[in-house]
Amino acid sequence: MNFLTWLIFGVLAVIILSILGTKQREREIERMFGGRAPLDDGEFYGRYFAADGTPMFVVLGVKRIFEKELDIDLSRLHPEDNFATNLNYFWQEDEWAAVDIVKKCEDEFGIKINQADASRTTTFRSFVHLVWETVQQKSA
Repeated sequence: MNFLTWLIFGVLAVIILSILGTKQREREIERMFGGRAPLDDGEFYGRYFAADGTPMFVVLGVKRIFEKELDIDLSRLHPEDNFATNLNYFWQEDEWAAVDIVKKCEDEFGIKINQADASRTTTFRSFVHLVWETVQQKSA
């Protein structure tokens, strides 16, 4: 076989592996969020956070950072989704995702999140509340 043949086989192998990886990711996302109705940002905030006084800009800002860093539509997210259980796939897929999310939140909100506090958050809701509490402490 010549170089061009090997190159074509190599490119085909990469494409096939990429397709298989995408299919696996789609299955995992469906496993996490299957059966849930998607909510737009207003519905998500109103249903899960409006009553506890967390400002909309914090909730949606954190959600937007998660979506960007994890490269996923989180319209079916529940605030009690747990980082160690049903959302664990994302940390297995990218072990630095959690660090990137914390850093992006620090930049977005002009805060510094204590590593020990961040490591104790187990759900999306608890992380949003940590960000909001840290914003409030900075303002005080």
